[in-house]
Amino acid sequence: MHNLTGLIGLLPYLRNTYAEEKSVVSYKHYMKFTVIIAVISFLSVTQNLHANTATIAIISDGHSVNGQHNIDLLKVEINKLLEGEYQTTYIDGPEFDGQWSLPRLQKIFTATQRRSDIDVIIAHGPVASHVAINSVLLPKPTIATLFFNSDLQTVPRKGKTSGKTNLTYIQHEKSFLKDITLYQSIVPFKKLALIGDESMTQVDEFNALLKKATKRVSEDGMELLFIPVADNVNTLINRINSLVSAEDAVYLLPNERLTSAQLDTLGAELIKRNIPAFAMQDSRVIEHGFLAVYSHENTFKRERRRVALNIRDILDGVPASELNVFVEIDHQLYINQQTVDALGIDLTWTILQKSELVNKASDDIATLSLSAIANIALDNNLEIKAERRALAASLGDVDIAKASRLPKMTLDLQHTTIDRDRAEFSNGSSAERDLSASLTVQQVIYNEAVWSNVSTQEHLQRARVYDFQTKELDVTEEAALAYVNILRAQSLVDIENSNLSLTKANLNRALRRVEAGVARKSEIYRWQSQAADNERSLLNAQASLQNSFLNINQLINQPLDTLFTVDKLDKQHAIFDFNRKVTTRYLTGPSSLEKFSKKSESYARKTSPEIKSVEENILAQERQLKASKRQYYVPDVSVQASLKEHVDKAGEGDRYPDAVGINDTDASIAVVLSLPLYSGGERRAEVSQLSNRVHQLRYQKSSTEIKIQQRVRSTFNQLAASYPGIGLSESALSAAKQNYNIVRDSYERGTVSIVDFLDAQNQVFSAERSAANAIYDYLDDYIRYQRSIGYFFYFDDPKGIYSLLFDDASVPGATQ
Repeated sequence: MHNLTGLIGLLPYLRNTYAEEKSVVSYKHYMKFTVIIAVISFLSVTQNLHANTATIAIISDGHSVNGQHNIDLLKVEINKLLEGEYQTTYIDGPEFDGQWSLPRLQKIFTATQRRSDIDVIIAHGPVASHVAINSVLLPKPTIATLFFNSDLQTVPRKGKTSGKTNLTYIQHEKSFLKDITLYQSIVPFKKLALIGDESMTQVDEFNALLKKATKRVSEDGMELLFIPVADNVNTLINRINSLVSAEDAVYLLPNERLTSAQLDTLGAELIKRNIPAFAMQDSRVIEHGFLAVYSHENTFKRERRRVALNIRDILDGVPASELNVFVEIDHQLYINQQTVDALGIDLTWTILQKSELVNKASDDIATLSLSAIANIALDNNLEIKAERRALAASLGDVDIAKASRLPKMTLDLQHTTIDRDRAEFSNGSSAERDLSASLTVQQVIYNEAVWSNVSTQEHLQRARVYDFQTKELDVTEEAALAYVNILRAQSLVDIENSNLSLTKANLNRALRRVEAGVARKSEIYRWQSQAADNERSLLNAQASLQNSFLNINQLINQPLDTLFTVDKLDKQHAIFDFNRKVTTRYLTGPSSLEKFSKKSESYARKTSPEIKSVEENILAQERQLKASKRQYYVPDVSVQASLKEHVDKAGEGDRYPDAVGINDTDASIAVVLSLPLYSGGERRAEVSQLSNRVHQLRYQKSSTEIKIQQRVRSTFNQLAASYPGIGLSESALSAAKQNYNIVRDSYERGTVSIVDFLDAQNQVFSAERSAANAIYDYLDDYIRYQRSIGYFFYFDDPKGIYSLLFDDASVPGATQ
């Protein structure tokens, strides 16, 4: 392949020679040489149809576990891209290990460039990349994978390419100085300690870059220092102790020697010292306790992909000097919420709007499930508590009614004073001054009003129990729907965030198009306007999410500022098993659908507490009506006994005559039968009134039954539509994303307008929102269906209703 490329490269030279000499002889020589090259090319291509080979040398700064892992991933990416086109061979053994030494890397680089068996050279690491970028001559196509910053560091540049023979490199649209400004807006600091591999200090250009950066930031009153590290994190921590205080910050440069465990130790120690830590580009450091990083979660994957694409282009004959060096990565500010809490940092609204918080859940924040929310609401909801107390209080009405049938005993103590002359002529029956005590016992033998009131109050109490069950069902439904609403609000926040990120990425595309002279500035303003609208929508979505949490806290009666998280319900959750069964068994045709609907309606009518409450009210009114009619011919019967003792008599008439023989104790007993003969039409009016009430309640029962039947059918029909809607919305989202990718590529090439591109983005946003809503619409319908039949079998199924509906006694959790 190398000889063929060289021969083809001579063609322009020969063509130019012919043009200069303009001789027939030269022209004949040129044509002969062209024919020879064509034959060789044909033979070479014919051979390469069977096996194109590519030998790739990877020169690394030094050996490390992380470095080898990244190299292995790079090989996988290259192999994946070149599969079927080239058979790759890698050379990256000990002889290509720089051992963290600049002189050794320079020797390795010089020797590798001279080898004829190598097609492409990859410089892996900052020092190796420095050697590649600063080499005077590059006989081999070379890819430098890392350099630090274009606004401080000098690199070969021609437009968007290196412009240097056989050289290309990877450059992010990212600025070290802008990073510092961004991080200072999170938490102010006066000194920033850069942590980098000690091998970088061997590079004069890095030292010069450090001095340039130090001078630049000193203009803003900030100090910059560099702390080198090899592979000993304890030594690094000791140096931090002596050089960095809690008012300062650290900034981690790309480093492959520090292992994951060492980064854990570093992050934990920095938090202990109240020192905020940032990183240049590795978003994974967030997991090690770093405060923030302005990067992208797929940065390294995008870099590996670009290296693989560059290799393919080089092998296909594209000069390395003509390859685009820029990797367009839409960076995102990631902030570690746990570290924010540990350092006691108060984030501003501006930072919160532009950042993505990670590690937000902590150990002291409860995670609530759908079942937990429903159970807590039934225990703690204030309306439920009030209803429960009211139900307990109304039980006294039954006891009061029953008390009317039991004996009543009364003890009276009475002192009477009468005029003297009356007492004198009473012959001892009425003393002038008399202190007496009496005991009276009353017992109702039969009283229709009393007897009917007991039955009435019992029926009314049962009706109140059913009303309380209705309230429990309503609160359960309200809590479950509020739970789903939190999930819906969270998904909308995520979608709005994603849409805002997409708009910002497209704004960057517009900026690049304007810089390239292929677009007008109006496109920039249009994307800026769109970004502002997206930020406003995001704020509204975040407010809705906070309100959703407030609603839950109010429902379950806990402080409104209580923090908690909720379990997510994806399509694989058990809650979707219900509709999977329904879909496979009862949505196969109209008759099966009708059968299941009737089953649901039948169960709802039999068990509905609303219907049972009306039925008990009917029984209560019927008993009252019966009692009113009986009052025409059934007398009230009661018995009364009384015992009275004159404890003390004084004055005239204080004793009976001696011959009478009457003592001071009076006793009596009476049986009373009472039958009202005429009450002015009151009883007739009462009968008519109660009769109308009975008919009213019967109509109310029929109306309630119809409403429940309609509610069951309505919710089930909605459920039958919302479940397949999940798959349809996902298909629409997939199509919208594919359309967006096509339109985006066309927009970047300038073949479609910004209006078409905005429309494609809005379609994606709308499809994402529809796909999320489809899931939560189904969950809402699922909850409402259970409420419609008056039984939430998802939370608990002691009655085996789930099995009853499906004729399946083997359903897990169902009882016989």
